[in-house]
Amino acid sequence: MSRGTAHARPRGVDMKGGELIHTFSASVTDETGTPWRAKAYGRSADNLWLGWITFTNEAGETVETAIETTQPARAALEYWATGVEPIYLDGALARARGLPV
Repeated sequence: MSRGTAHARPRGVDMKGGELIHTFSASVTDETGTPWRAKAYGRSADNLWLGWITFTNEAGETVETAIETTQPARAALEYWATGVEPIYLDGALARARGLPV
């Protein structure tokens, strides 16, 4: 059971109104073998940048995490996103889908 649903939205903008920060090159596979594409999004709030990860599967279903990081600037959020490892994305997908990590 997933919390997310597919939404039509402008290119580069996610469900929370954030900006596309980074597209991860590797897909993440869930426990059923379904691959998910991951993207990091962020938005400015109170002089900070909030970052989260959105996952989309081949059927178009989209789920997203809660805020994963808070950074002092967009550049710092970009740096954070480029350092996210595949194992972190595995856990983030589970969190986004409401599964135990």
